[in-house]
Amino acid sequence: MTGVRKAVRLPDGKTYQVVDDECLENDLADLMQLARTAMDNDARELQCARAACQHKFARNLLLLAHADRCEKIHEEATHCFSLLGEEMKMWITTAGCIVGNLSGPALHWHKVSSRLGEVSSRVDDVMLPDWQSQGATSYRAIAQRRREESEMLAKLAAQARDSVIDISLLQAMLSEKIHQVFLTQIGTSGNNGSKLPGRRGRVNAYLELDEDNMRVAFMRMSVIQLLAFPFYRRTSLIMQFARLVSGVLDGLDKDHRGWQSKAQAVAAEIRSTSQNVRFKEHDHSAQHDRSRGHYSGGAVGGAASSGPGRTSEGGYPSASPRGGASQVRRTQPL
Repeated sequence: MTGVRKAVRLPDGKTYQVVDDECLENDLADLMQLARTAMDNDARELQCARAACQHKFARNLLLLAHADRCEKIHEEATHCFSLLGEEMKMWITTAGCIVGNLSGPALHWHKVSSRLGEVSSRVDDVMLPDWQSQGATSYRAIAQRRREESEMLAKLAAQARDSVIDISLLQAMLSEKIHQVFLTQIGTSGNNGSKLPGRRGRVNAYLELDEDNMRVAFMRMSVIQLLAFPFYRRTSLIMQFARLVSGVLDGLDKDHRGWQSKAQAVAAEIRSTSQNVRFKEHDHSAQHDRSRGHYSGGAVGGAASSGPGRTSEGGYPSASPRGGASQVRRTQPL
């Protein structure tokens, strides 16, 4: 049965009808079933002609020539249909990710972005403006830093969400084009979403074989008529459909390879944003340490301190990573 689109709901509430892997698998299976019918009926038609002309020497020789040509068409068609099946594997696999990505990771990132946005918006509620002291100043500085971190992470999560949606919808667009090619060439075998209801009827009628009538027709044919008879016309027609689909797949692969580079660019952007978040947090941490009197690198003048940065040599903290330098807390990559 021809494939049917599947509904998927996006985080913004919109619903899309997308062509998923099951839909494309059904499209391909539908075409392959037509191919089997065409090849079987063509082989039976050739046998019918042989039976009708078995007592006529000249016509038997002519049918032997037809048989050689038909065997080549059969082999060519078998290769053509097998090649189409291999070409469709990548597109079917890609289409199989659309619904899952839109209803899974995209929704997840949307929720993460929303929750982080809520955290940022509620920071003012915990600023404690009536508290005035050195500790209060440090506390509000930390709260402000957490607000900025939340806002940055919310943007990062929103970018991840949007990238998943964009790439998934691009994949859906490509799958839709492939589905439309199948509908245009062979119509639909079901009533769901039928756009070309008469197409399949005409294709099926062309593939039919009435052996009794054809046997009589072959017996009445002249040598010239038998010479011009289009044996294996059904197989040739479905093979033409398969080649058209293959041509479209090849064109889509060349014209829309940009979605792969787009996915790589999005991943690079997310990594860059994540690094910016880390560097920003590193700067805040260094400032916070200095405001608390901790030293984070380099020599300082003044008397020796009895704090945690003091060493046994000269009273100055070490500038090495293992000395009194502050430990930088980093966010985990998404």
